[in-house]
Amino acid sequence: MRLHLLKSKENAALPSVKKGIITLIHTDFIQRMPDTDEKGIRCINELQLTEDAEFQYLYLTPFTQKEEITPSGDNESTLFIPKISGTYPGNKIGAAEFLKQNLNEPFVIIYDDCTENTRMIYGDIYHPMYMKADYRSDSTGKLWNFTLEQSHASDVPYLYYEGPEPVYDEFILWTMNNLLNQ
Repeated sequence: MRLHLLKSKENAALPSVKKGIITLIHTDFIQRMPDTDEKGIRCINELQLTEDAEFQYLYLTPFTQKEEITPSGDNESTLFIPKISGTYPGNKIGAAEFLKQNLNEPFVIIYDDCTENTRMIYGDIYHPMYMKADYRSDSTGKLWNFTLEQSHASDVPYLYYEGPEPVYDEFILWTMNNLLNQ
């Protein structure tokens, strides 16, 4: 069973998710990436997943969430390396378990940007995103800094995805309704 890392009850007073929960899909569950239009960014069909596909969900404090797309390579062969990062507050054990289960695992990310009402796909089967994190406990609090970064440069910064939203199971729906909307 895959773990999720959502906002805990202890941190219920934190802001609700501004950019949505980050959805992680292990590349083992992806049969095929969506095709794109002639410009190569807008998806024209859906992700094709295996029947047993499981999603994982990661909550990062909204105002700390950051998307970066860094160019890599020489002038005539520049490619992109996307990265999503942010802070998860507290819950040292839950975050450590989530990190241990997902360290060195390849993911494709569905990232909802509610400020623009868009959904992006970061990474693909051949250029997956990998998770890293560091932990800090000091006078400002206990924070996990999570980073999801593409392993190899690609000619696609991200895909604009209008397909269906990930299907949340009952536990996730309950958690989102009871913790995130307080």
